[in-house]
Amino acid sequence: MTYASYLGDKAGVAGMFDMPVAEVGQQNGLFYLNSEADYRDRNCLTVALTPAAMLQLVGTSDLDRVRKRLRGHRVIVRGVAQRQRIDFTSDGKPSGKFYYQVHVRVGTASQIRVTT
Repeated sequence: MTYASYLGDKAGVAGMFDMPVAEVGQQNGLFYLNSEADYRDRNCLTVALTPAAMLQLVGTSDLDRVRKRLRGHRVIVRGVAQRQRIDFTSDGKPSGKFYYQVHVRVGTASQIRVTT
């Protein structure tokens, strides 16, 4: 994951990623599984799932139920870890301030497995 952050926005690292689910969030139509409680932590790996993939994975797209089902478990994800720039906004416009996260995008539940 750290290697992916050094590659920049256009490259990524393909592989299998095993991580704890410390927190679960939802924004802009996607679900986010974070390996750290603070998603801005530079060591955080974020798995971004479509609602369809989440529904296939846990049988619901209700955020509270997803949190109860996944937080505290581990997931193994197959995909490409890639650095994503996250812009801070003010009144819907970029403020000029930003940070980076490392994301693995998941479009289908076959890419991810929940373990204990």
